[in-house]
Amino acid sequence: MVSCFRAGTLGCSLGAWWSLHLSALRPDDLAAAVLFYGAGEADFSRSRAVDPRACTAYLGHFAEHDPWEPLAQVREMEAALRAAGREVTVHLYPGTGHWFFEDSRPQAFDAPAARLAWDRTLAFLHAHLPPLSPTGSG
Repeated sequence: MVSCFRAGTLGCSLGAWWSLHLSALRPDDLAAAVLFYGAGEADFSRSRAVDPRACTAYLGHFAEHDPWEPLAQVREMEAALRAAGREVTVHLYPGTGHWFFEDSRPQAFDAPAARLAWDRTLAFLHAHLPPLSPTGSG
Protein backbone atom coordinates (compact mmCIF):
# COMPACT_ATOMS: atom_id res chain seq x y z
CA MET A 1 0.00 0.00 0.00
CA VAL A 2 1.37 3.40 -0.94
CA SER A 3 1.36 5.93 1.87
CA CYS A 4 -0.70 9.09 1.50
CA PHE A 5 2.10 11.02 3.18
CA ARG A 6 5.50 11.04 1.53
CA ALA A 7 8.37 12.66 3.35
CA GLY A 8 11.82 13.88 2.45
CA THR A 9 15.09 13.62 4.33
CA LEU A 10 18.19 15.77 4.42
CA GLY A 11 21.33 14.52 6.08
CA CYS A 12 24.92 15.65 6.40
CA SER A 13 27.75 13.14 6.72
CA LEU A 14 26.46 10.30 8.92
CA GLY A 15 22.95 11.75 8.62
CA ALA A 16 23.21 11.33 4.84
CA TRP A 17 24.13 7.69 5.35
CA TRP A 18 20.99 7.24 7.47
CA SER A 19 18.88 8.94 4.79
CA LEU A 20 20.28 6.59 2.19
CA HIS A 21 19.47 3.51 4.24
CA LEU A 22 16.01 4.74 5.18
CA SER A 23 15.26 5.14 1.48
CA ALA A 24 16.23 1.51 0.87
CA LEU A 25 13.97 0.34 3.70
CA ARG A 26 10.94 2.58 3.01
CA PRO A 27 10.89 3.54 -0.70
CA ASP A 28 7.12 4.04 -0.71
CA ASP A 29 7.26 6.58 2.11
CA LEU A 30 10.29 8.63 1.15
CA ALA A 31 9.82 10.91 -1.85
CA ALA A 32 13.19 12.67 -1.70
CA ALA A 33 16.57 12.22 -0.05
CA VAL A 34 19.18 14.97 0.04
CA LEU A 35 22.67 13.74 0.86
CA PHE A 36 25.43 16.13 1.90
CA TYR A 37 28.84 14.40 1.74
CA GLY A 38 27.55 11.08 2.90
CA ALA A 39 27.54 8.04 0.66
CA GLY A 40 27.49 4.37 1.40
CA GLU A 41 26.28 1.00 0.39
CA ALA A 42 22.69 -0.15 0.47
CA ASP A 43 20.85 -2.91 -1.37
CA PHE A 44 18.32 -1.14 -3.55
CA SER A 45 17.57 -4.21 -5.67
CA ARG A 46 15.24 -5.60 -2.98
CA SER A 47 13.64 -2.28 -2.10
CA ARG A 48 11.32 -1.75 -5.01
CA ALA A 49 8.39 0.43 -4.14
CA VAL A 50 4.91 -1.08 -4.35
CA ASP A 51 4.08 1.72 -6.77
CA PRO A 52 7.06 2.29 -9.12
CA ARG A 53 6.20 5.99 -9.27
CA ALA A 54 6.85 6.18 -5.53
CA CYS A 55 10.59 5.47 -5.56
CA THR A 56 12.79 7.94 -3.75
CA ALA A 57 14.60 10.61 -5.80
CA TYR A 58 18.12 11.55 -4.68
CA LEU A 59 20.15 14.74 -4.67
CA GLY A 60 23.77 14.45 -3.58
CA HIS A 61 26.18 17.25 -2.70
CA PHE A 62 29.80 16.13 -2.43
CA ALA A 63 33.13 17.82 -1.76
CA GLU A 64 36.03 17.62 -4.17
CA HIS A 65 38.50 16.87 -1.36
CA ASP A 66 36.87 14.49 1.09
CA PRO A 67 38.88 11.72 2.77
CA TRP A 68 35.69 10.14 4.17
CA GLU A 69 33.69 10.19 0.93
CA PRO A 70 36.13 9.65 -1.96
CA LEU A 71 34.81 10.33 -5.44
CA ALA A 72 35.05 6.63 -6.38
CA GLN A 73 32.67 5.76 -3.52
CA VAL A 74 30.28 8.51 -4.56
CA ARG A 75 30.26 7.24 -8.15
CA GLU A 76 29.65 3.65 -6.95
CA MET A 77 26.64 4.80 -4.92
CA GLU A 78 25.35 6.80 -7.89
CA ALA A 79 25.72 3.76 -10.18
CA ALA A 80 23.92 1.50 -7.69
CA LEU A 81 21.01 3.94 -7.47
CA ARG A 82 20.76 4.21 -11.25
CA ALA A 83 20.95 0.41 -11.63
CA ALA A 84 17.98 0.16 -9.25
CA GLY A 85 16.02 2.57 -11.45
CA ARG A 86 16.25 5.50 -9.07
CA GLU A 87 16.41 9.15 -10.09
CA VAL A 88 19.71 10.59 -8.88
CA THR A 89 21.53 13.90 -9.33
CA VAL A 90 25.03 14.35 -7.92
CA HIS A 91 26.87 17.65 -7.64
CA LEU A 92 30.58 17.94 -6.91
CA TYR A 93 31.77 21.21 -5.38
CA PRO A 94 35.30 22.14 -6.53
CA GLY A 95 37.78 23.24 -3.91
CA THR A 96 35.63 22.10 -0.99
CA GLY A 97 36.14 19.55 1.77
CA HIS A 98 33.91 17.54 4.06
CA TRP A 99 31.50 19.79 6.02
CA PHE A 100 31.55 22.59 3.42
CA PHE A 101 27.83 23.18 4.06
CA GLU A 102 28.06 23.60 7.84
CA ASP A 103 28.74 27.14 9.05
CA SER A 104 29.38 25.77 12.55
CA ARG A 105 32.64 24.35 11.16
CA PRO A 106 34.50 27.49 10.06
CA GLN A 107 37.61 25.54 9.04
CA ALA A 108 35.59 23.76 6.33
CA PHE A 109 32.60 26.03 5.61
CA ASP A 110 32.46 27.39 2.06
CA ALA A 111 29.75 30.05 1.82
CA PRO A 112 29.40 30.18 -1.99
CA ALA A 113 29.26 26.39 -2.30
CA ALA A 114 26.83 26.16 0.62
CA ARG A 115 24.53 28.77 -0.97
CA LEU A 116 24.55 26.96 -4.32
CA ALA A 117 23.90 23.61 -2.63
CA TRP A 118 21.02 25.10 -0.61
CA ASP A 119 19.44 26.67 -3.69
CA ARG A 120 19.66 23.34 -5.51
CA THR A 121 18.22 21.57 -2.47
CA LEU A 122 15.20 23.85 -2.23
CA ALA A 123 14.45 23.45 -5.94
CA PHE A 124 14.80 19.67 -5.67
CA LEU A 125 12.53 19.40 -2.63
CA HIS A 126 9.96 21.69 -4.22
CA ALA A 127 9.93 19.45 -7.30
CA HIS A 128 9.73 16.14 -5.42
CA LEU A 129 7.71 16.65 -2.27
CA PRO A 130 3.94 16.79 -2.46
CA PRO A 131 2.48 20.16 -1.48
CA LEU A 132 0.82 20.40 1.89
CA SER A 133 -2.86 21.09 2.06
CA PRO A 134 -3.93 24.47 3.48
CA THR A 135 -4.43 22.77 6.85
CA GLY A 136 -0.96 21.24 6.72
CA SER A 137 -2.30 17.71 6.93
CA GLY A 138 -0.83 16.49 3.65
